[in-house]
Amino acid sequence: MGLPRLYLSHIPGPALTSDEQTCFAYFQYHTISGLVDLFDSPLWERYILPQSCAEPAVCHAVIMLSAIHQDAESNCMRLSGNRTDDSHLNFALEHSTRSSALLRRRGASNDPQKYQAVITCCLLFVMGELLRGQYGRAALHLHHGVQLIKEAQAQGQVIDPDLVGFFDHLNVTAALYAADGPAQSIDSVDEPKWVLNVCPIVVHSVGEAQQAFTETLNYSILLIAFLMRSTQAEILAKYDDLWLKRQRILARYADITQALDSFCQERRSRFTLKEERGADVLRHLLLVQYVTLRVLFPGDYTTSQITVECAALLSSSLAIMDQISRSTTFTMEPVVCPGLHIVATLCPDLRLRVRAIEALRAWPHMEGMINSQVCASIAVEALKAEVQKMGKDGESWIAAEYPEERDRFLVEVLQSSQKAADWAPIRMSQLDIGDAVPYPEDTVVLNDIL
Repeated sequence: MGLPRLYLSHIPGPALTSDEQTCFAYFQYHTISGLVDLFDSPLWERYILPQSCAEPAVCHAVIMLSAIHQDAESNCMRLSGNRTDDSHLNFALEHSTRSSALLRRRGASNDPQKYQAVITCCLLFVMGELLRGQYGRAALHLHHGVQLIKEAQAQGQVIDPDLVGFFDHLNVTAALYAADGPAQSIDSVDEPKWVLNVCPIVVHSVGEAQQAFTETLNYSILLIAFLMRSTQAEILAKYDDLWLKRQRILARYADITQALDSFCQERRSRFTLKEERGADVLRHLLLVQYVTLRVLFPGDYTTSQITVECAALLSSSLAIMDQISRSTTFTMEPVVCPGLHIVATLCPDLRLRVRAIEALRAWPHMEGMINSQVCASIAVEALKAEVQKMGKDGESWIAAEYPEERDRFLVEVLQSSQKAADWAPIRMSQLDIGDAVPYPEDTVVLNDIL
């Protein structure tokens, strides 16, 4: 597939090869279409795509991401890793090198546009590393991008607000994969302004409801990361403070739900199919948050209550999977994976856990920092450990057969980060990953930007 004539004529520098044209077209027609499939975002079509035609460094970074995305899809989203014999990965590395070289040449210049180009490339590099399962490298690029945004804003530069929003959300989500470093923690951030805002929420579009949800989610994730990573004793030691934070978040989600329902009642007959699906997805995301914040608190709910909550969450997740296009394999919004992972790892009913694991395996997707196949592998290891414990305790329960040896795919992913043992999903599942010792990250990596 060749590039559209409009973009082909505007890409700077030497003419692209046929392989480069194919990658660029794949990014435009497949990667971007997936990224905006659920909720509209002007960042990709109105900002990054035109920028890739004006900035050679961004163009090379786009080609890099496209090649990695194609490789991940051909591997059922089981991540590209460090395979040195992979033609897509080698092609991506070539273009990451070219992008980095161009950016380094501009690093010492006074060009006011350099920040826009470098920060955009940071985002594309973060996405590329996530698709490869290189969480440690992704965190470095993310931290670099956040620092550059602060530096640019301190100099009076105006950075695209959607670009800043993506970095803010990714930086918060990184709290699930790092207990320290660039990621934020629930103890280190001020309570958001909406905590003191007693005015009712009014939304005039699904997009506004989604924005209100994301603002709340960015705070909620920090609490969830702490709860996932902490022992029951650690949670009980801070129980009153954590409980109050949770109740405020749940109250905020209830207000958003009410505002969304009111808007939908007024506009439902005039909804486009995308708006209607977006509202359904948003309701599902709210349910994911409700259930997660409830089941992570020790002693608040009985086993039967948690099972009912998990059954509802599983049902909602399966329904959303039926609504979302199967061709959309890469989104920046965690939609299906978080809910299924909660059911697959925390549900008291092991039959529901097996169903959630099977759903994750049948859903080869990357949602923000969350990979469905990684979630499934972690859940399988947790289930195997629990079944083994049941056997030692004299209980018998068999729902599915899983190999006794550790999932090699999961081991490779864990080796991508020297802090994998402290990932919130790993800590929550109480997995012993001592045999998955990380190797030094000096193998095949995407180049540092500057």
